[in-house]
Amino acid sequence: MEALILAAGFGSRLLKPLNKKPKSLLKIGKKTILYYLIEEIKKTKIKKIHVVVGFKKELIIDYLTKNFSNKIEFNFIYNRSYKTKGNIYSVYLAENFIKQDLVIFNSDIVLPNNMLNKFITNSQKNLFLTNQKKFINHDDILFLYKKKYIVENIFIKEEKKNIKNLVPSAGVVKMEKKTIKSFLSIIKKMNLNKVKYYESGYQELITRFKFKIYPSRKKIIEIDTKKDYHDIKETISFDKSYTC
Repeated sequence: MEALILAAGFGSRLLKPLNKKPKSLLKIGKKTILYYLIEEIKKTKIKKIHVVVGFKKELIIDYLTKNFSNKIEFNFIYNRSYKTKGNIYSVYLAENFIKQDLVIFNSDIVLPNNMLNKFITNSQKNLFLTNQKKFINHDDILFLYKKKYIVENIFIKEEKKNIKNLVPSAGVVKMEKKTIKSFLSIIKKMNLNKVKYYESGYQELITRFKFKIYPSRKKIIEIDTKKDYHDIKETISFDKSYTC
């Protein structure tokens, strides 16, 4: 199994001075956001991580090489269009490198300790990691599910709070090899100059393969804004379940 981490963006919503470095290298406590993510990945059967870099790419490459290269294999993919295209283009660039089952991660998330391995070892081959419905906000990717947690519909950045059986994406998805191959073929047909989010390809994908949701009992925190960043720093000061 392999991982794909999307780390090309420059965190425009964080505002200066926080975006002087890639968002994933901002510190929470004594460690970076990326450190905590890699440490959780190390606890799983994932042996190789593809990292799509863009904004100040050398900082991420240098950081991961110095701190983790003797523990896990990295392949760095450069997204030259990180300023003008969305994360769907980062996924598109990874096409020729993916050889196995895959887990895709947004690079700006903080996971509860030891939850990721349970998600990856779940018997369901195609699986979306989600937060609980109570954590929905206006900027989320939303999954509508039916019986047995099977995904029925997907809403991209739409407000749908009053719909039953609706949960927000947590920025992690697991796909078996044939599914990711199909997903990449869907993305290739899309207008990558207009479509920003790789999740836009999910709508067609769930008509081809059965996907289920895996709701996390504890909130998975995504850091999009300056407020998110300060909130997570405050959270981990008293809740150590988010740090390795």
